[in-house]
Amino acid sequence: MRSPSAARTSRELVDALREALDGVEFPFPAPASLEAESKRTGLAREIDQNIAPALRAAGQPVLIALVGPTGVGKSVLANSLIGAARSATGALRPTTKRPLLLAHPDTIALQGEHPVRAAAEVLTVPQAPPTWAILDCGDPIAIGNDPLQAQPDVPVSAWVTVTSALRYGDSLVWDLLQSLTGRPSPAPEPVALVVGRAPEGAWPVIEEDVRDRLARLDLGRVAVFALPEVAGRPQILQDGPVAPLRRWLEGHFPVPEPPADAPDLRAALAQLAAGAAELAAAQAVHQASVDLLRAATEARLAQAAEAAADFTPGPVGQALAEAWLDQIGPDGPLASIDLAQDGDEDQRRRRTKALAAIGRAVSDAVAPAFRAVMADARTGMVALWQGADVPDGSRALLEQQGLADAALADDLTGSAGYGLWVEGLAARLRKRDHPATRAAAAALGRAGFASLIQAAALGAEGPAGLLGQLLGGDQTAAVQADALEALREARAGAVRLVLAVFADTAAEVDRTASDTLAWAADRLAHAAKKVD
Repeated sequence: MRSPSAARTSRELVDALREALDGVEFPFPAPASLEAESKRTGLAREIDQNIAPALRAAGQPVLIALVGPTGVGKSVLANSLIGAARSATGALRPTTKRPLLLAHPDTIALQGEHPVRAAAEVLTVPQAPPTWAILDCGDPIAIGNDPLQAQPDVPVSAWVTVTSALRYGDSLVWDLLQSLTGRPSPAPEPVALVVGRAPEGAWPVIEEDVRDRLARLDLGRVAVFALPEVAGRPQILQDGPVAPLRRWLEGHFPVPEPPADAPDLRAALAQLAAGAAELAAAQAVHQASVDLLRAATEARLAQAAEAAADFTPGPVGQALAEAWLDQIGPDGPLASIDLAQDGDEDQRRRRTKALAAIGRAVSDAVAPAFRAVMADARTGMVALWQGADVPDGSRALLEQQGLADAALADDLTGSAGYGLWVEGLAARLRKRDHPATRAAAAALGRAGFASLIQAAALGAEGPAGLLGQLLGGDQTAAVQADALEALREARAGAVRLVLAVFADTAAEVDRTASDTLAWAADRLAHAAKKVD
């Protein structure tokens, strides 16, 4: 995702917001999530179908800065270019005590986070040319608002140095022109010199002197314009005298014709900002809920590890004993086993079937214990956030999600825990690699051998006795210890199976997208607010 700090114009802010919308997530499948997701897709569609095309059609905002000494007519020129007497004029020096930004309301909205908005007083002019903004910089010496010094990062599109026929020779004028044409820039901004209040008939002489000075200072790229002396010093000039300068500016920055069905950009951006702010708030609730759910999951995992270390099997030997008796009748397949002789194929099949029955009896015996610990994990999870001091929005999401996740967790049965026990014991037997255990596994099959060990570990005397005959005392004790340790770990694993249902929901939410969403919403609201 692009860095939002680089976004300044409203178009850049909208682009950043649109990219953030693709990364915003609402992981809880609750009604509030569905509503938020609907708003997210609606905002994305509004940007794609309406706002982005309108911003592209409007073009990039153009900032034209008027600089020069005080009292030479910058404010009159600003009013004339913008088409309204908004910048005050008069005999007071300086008349403009701080920079003024004059522009169409949509242009102000297009500018977004343009840094000049923090430095200037902003006045909207509905009849102003679209996308043009005129910055009347005031007096750079008397009131210390030199745009070259106070706002070095202001992205000005064109510089117009304004002076008068009486003051065009001031050193300040030429210092400004040299500074403006020498600014480091990949594409140098256009620079113009406007000499105002030129007496009738005097301009040809003044123009010759001005162009000679420009040539001597290697400032040949500076365009030169004249404004005549007008009786009464009006606040705004007629179109004729200003037309050459306007045509020069339009040559560099054409004014687009807005489409007939173009939306009110400021209103559209304000609505977009409000929707994005609501979405950011909803996403913040989801993020808080995810954090709480993750913390609860981690807490239960720690408790599960502690419980596993303390676990001992309950009195399940009787059920196993009855199953055992079914397999050791006078000719039962498990009545006697000789590891030195594999026996015929029929005998091996009967033995495998018998050991499978023992395995089912073992599974039935431990299933209630696994179900109990898994149910405890589920109810413990729900209790953790029900008793926590959490925001109402998060509580509602957690409780709704808790019901959904609890239902999924309830679908897990004791057989899942038994499967973990089988896997854990098998891994331990592979590592043991003793001649007696290898022979027993070969004769009984690995699954049958494991079932025999599990039955013995649970306290069934018959399986324990047969296991002693096959392995001897030391190895019998060792494999039973393996089985009990695997059982404890399987119990903790069964808890993790339950908590994994909750942990999947608590996946990391993209905080970068969430932060950008809130930031862009705030900046767009600022761009779209009524400034005058």
